[in-house]
Amino acid sequence: MKAGHPAAIARRTDMAAKTPVYRRLIAGVGGASLISALFLPWAAVHGVNRTGWQFNAVAAALFLVAGVFGIATAVTGGQYGVGRPDLSLIAATDLLNTTSMLLLAWLIPFDFPESATRQPGVFVALISAAATAFAVADYRPLRGAPWFPGVPAGPTNSA
Repeated sequence: MKAGHPAAIARRTDMAAKTPVYRRLIAGVGGASLISALFLPWAAVHGVNRTGWQFNAVAAALFLVAGVFGIATAVTGGQYGVGRPDLSLIAATDLLNTTSMLLLAWLIPFDFPESATRQPGVFVALISAAATAFAVADYRPLRGAPWFPGVPAGPTNSA
């Protein structure tokens, strides 16, 4: 089959079509803005601005990975397995960005150094991580689907 054949195009985009375009757009923009927030000032200490990388390099590495996964979800639709067949790209994006959002939600009010003032970059990172996490989240269990699949009852062998 040729690359330009309609069936090949439909098959190639079929998996990406499962994630709505607006959710993919939010995930991509959120991922890109989370990465760019790492280069904005996060804290001012004694008049010197510190970027996300200078403020906390370990957390910045997490935010970088979360941003890359957000962009990858936007490009692919997130329906591909990541490392394991039961972990999709969209699930990994949700996990990483939810973790990033919770880390930032704790860092900003409770774990910010006393001598530092909060700068816009840290808030851009929080909003970006939250937007991406909520855009890729799966709320089907909250709409009546079972949280855990049922186990069919059958005869048991007890010896």
